[in-house]
Formats: sequence, structure tokens, C-alpha cells
Amino acid sequence: MAMVMLLTWIFPWLSPKRFEIDSFWPTYHWVMLLLFGMMTYLYGAMLWAACGRPIDMGRAISSGICLFTALFGNLMGKLRRNFYIGIRTPWTLASERVWYATHRFAAKTFVAGGLVGLAFSFFGLFIGAVFALLVPALAALIYSLVYYKQLERRGEIEDGLATGMEKPDPHSHPSGA
Repeated sequence: MAMVMLLTWIFPWLSPKRFEIDSFWPTYHWVMLLLFGMMTYLYGAMLWAACGRPIDMGRAISSGICLFTALFGNLMGKLRRNFYIGIRTPWTLASERVWYATHRFAAKTFVAGGLVGLAFSFFGLFIGAVFALLVPALAALIYSLVYYKQLERRGEIEDGLATGMEKPDPHSHPSGA
């Protein structure tokens, strides 16, 4: 948990230009708080079991992870392009348009998958809960690829100039000399 708190402070400093966390600062803090809360819950469940108290650890852990996924899904649509949080595929990082579309899609599927997984966990169907979490993640990955390729085929992928990055001059020397 100390590492999560440390990363909360380090990630903004580490972020490269044009991928700063500042553009979604409140959402970033909610995500980190949510992650910290999930870790606290899991640690509490383990301590409860270690003290000899009756608890179904499989149900407690899978329910906690499914609830985290549903709550995280609720925040996904507010994430901006960055290197630390969200669906970070080559296609979402290459295009801001693909990033936003993928995260709007993933927000819905993660909430649904988390809630379905929570129901499976409640009934002790842990394999169902795992699939309920894996399907949205895989669907978001496939969605980002398909959407990127559609935009690419139509010639609608923005180049580096659209995001403020300059294209290197092939005739210049890297050192500037």
C-alpha cells in the first residue's frame, strides 16, 4: 500500500510531455484511491482469516476484485491518454481518437463485467467471475485494434503534428550539427 501511495506521487512527475496526468488530475486521484481501497479491503480480509475468523477467502477476494473492476469502469471514460492507467495498447497510445472511443467502450463493458462477476462470486462461481472480468478486457483490446484499422483505412488517423509532436527532418543530424 505504501508503494501505491508512492506511485501516486511519482507517476505525474514521470509522465512525458503531451501525456501528462494533469489533464485528468481528479480522475487520477479517484483511481489511485480506488486502488488503495481495494488493497486495504484485501489486506483486511487476509488479516480477518489470519485471526482465525470464518471467511470464504475465494468469495471475498473475487468479490473485491469484481467490485473494483465495476467502479474502475465507471471512471474509465474520464481517463486521458497516459502511460500508466487505462487500456494502453499501441493503437490507443497512437491516436487520441482511438483512446477516447476505446475508453468509452471499456467503461461500459468493465462496469457490466464487474457486476456480472460480482454476481458469479456471490454464488461461488469463481470461473464465471474470472471470465466476466477477462471478456471486457479482451473486448477493449480488440475494439481498439479494429477501430484504429478502420480509421487508418479511411485516412483519418492523425499524424504527429495533430498532437503537437514534430516530425523529424530526415536530412538533419540527430545532434543538430
